[in-house]
Amino acid sequence: MIIKISNSLKMVPLALSHAEELFSLVDLNRDYLHQWMGWLDKTTAVADVETFIKECDEQNEKGCGLQFVITEEDDICGSLNFHRIDKMHNTGEIGYWLSQSHAGRGIMNLAVKELVRIGFRELNLNIIEIHCAEANVKSRAVPERLGFTYEATLRQREWLYSKYVNHAVYSMLASEYSE
Repeated sequence: MIIKISNSLKMVPLALSHAEELFSLVDLNRDYLHQWMGWLDKTTAVADVETFIKECDEQNEKGCGLQFVITEEDDICGSLNFHRIDKMHNTGEIGYWLSQSHAGRGIMNLAVKELVRIGFRELNLNIIEIHCAEANVKSRAVPERLGFTYEATLRQREWLYSKYVNHAVYSMLASEYSE
């Protein structure tokens, strides 16, 4: 299902056909993304992206994930997903990234807002979480703008190349959601 989020923006289900373009975008934005994306050093070829997409397909088939690329005028500019869905407890965790040339334009706010709608209205989740590196101000602004509640800081939650970073955890309950 392709989801139109504005006149020029769409959320398109992640597919193997995206591998080459997605790798090119990651490679072009490597320096920009490096500060917050710990997976970059393991993404050095199109084959790495293909492997990731196949893993996502398996996760989707089990109902434990849902991945999209974000396109503007049909060119990929980022990615967002439910990278963890727990069907037993009806919880989901959202992750996202955007190319440097598309940052600061409200694109991720629109895309995450739509993914939240899907989570509550279509997947019947009870709670949606977003975890961000504590110092990643741009990433934290997304859940804050969308009305998520700051829950906690998880200390030294993620190893990013040379150090551990804390994560700020945000959540929204289905009972708090309004379109």
